[in-house]
Amino acid sequence: MLINEKVEENSKQESFDGSEEKSYVYGLSGIRRLFSVSHTTAQRYKDTILKEAVMQNGRRLL
Repeated sequence: MLINEKVEENSKQESFDGSEEKSYVYGLSGIRRLFSVSHTTAQRYKDTILKEAVMQNGRRLL
């Protein structure tokens, strides 16, 4: 699935010593940048396919 490929691509970044490093995105703006989608689509992803991975405290996405 395209979304899984994009997440894996962005979450695994090679450092200079060759070890893999995880990167995290924060909030809807991070989801928008990660998937290159609009605000509405990012909101839909957060509420559906990313629901288990998103932690939210009030209005703040963690």
